[in-house]
Amino acid sequence: MNNLLVYLHSDSTLIYKWQDFLGSIAGVIGAIFVAFFGFVLNHYYQKYKEVRESARRIEIAMALGLNDLYDTEKHLNDFLTRLNQIVIQPLQIMVQPTQYFFSKTNFPPLVISLDAELLRAKHSSYYVHNKVLIIHKNIEQTNRMLAEMKIEYERIIETAKFLMVQGATPTNQQHEYLSNNKSFIDFINNVIDQLKIARKVLAQTKIYNLKFLNKERISIWGLEGISFKFFSCKREIEEYKSTLACLDRIDKQINTEVDKSLTDAEERRDGYENIKTAHTFKERLIQVMRGIRDWLNEPK
Repeated sequence: MNNLLVYLHSDSTLIYKWQDFLGSIAGVIGAIFVAFFGFVLNHYYQKYKEVRESARRIEIAMALGLNDLYDTEKHLNDFLTRLNQIVIQPLQIMVQPTQYFFSKTNFPPLVISLDAELLRAKHSSYYVHNKVLIIHKNIEQTNRMLAEMKIEYERIIETAKFLMVQGATPTNQQHEYLSNNKSFIDFINNVIDQLKIARKVLAQTKIYNLKFLNKERISIWGLEGISFKFFSCKREIEEYKSTLACLDRIDKQINTEVDKSLTDAEERRDGYENIKTAHTFKERLIQVMRGIRDWLNEPK
């Protein structure tokens, strides 16, 4: 019994017991900390991957949308050319007071594609987020308008047929057909102007989104960074970020890049169209070689 009391009161025995106890606690806490730290790191890594994937999808969506806008504008211009040749010019040059006039051309099927999933994607930029919302809304409206354009053109054709069936004079039928087609041409020209504006909005989003893909952090901070130097509290910052003023500021800063991108794209498309219109392989080869020469001679 005396030996047991001596053992329990021994300083070395108590130290060893406390060391074991503290070591066990430290081991448990360390394991919990490592697990928690790993969970946090994995959470932020998955969030980074998700945002990165969203930026990649935006890049693809903007490129496809721009291509559709260019194609839509080209198809509408081609339609206007055909309409002018087979309807407008004949009616303006040769009016036959004793004969009805009826001529038409095919209205092209038009649609502008945009990934609807982008609305649910996570963005690390309030600029990109707001631009995607604006683009999606405008593209939806544009597609509805393009569908209505085809219906409107068919209505013009049906009106011309109706006047002939109802016995309107050839002069009145021709005048009405010419007037309706001219109004339709004005409408299409207005749509083309709107498409050019939409093109710039998509180009702005594409240019700025590329800064995230290329990890231009300093450039992004200079454009999108919010400083308390200009705001007295966080509420003012959040209010500013929720207005279009924040978009206008960045639009102005990247305007030169956007204009250059659109100009380059138009030049490439014009060059491609010129190659397609060449009649022989030799002509196409000469045009391709000239394009390569001009590209090599461009100041870098």
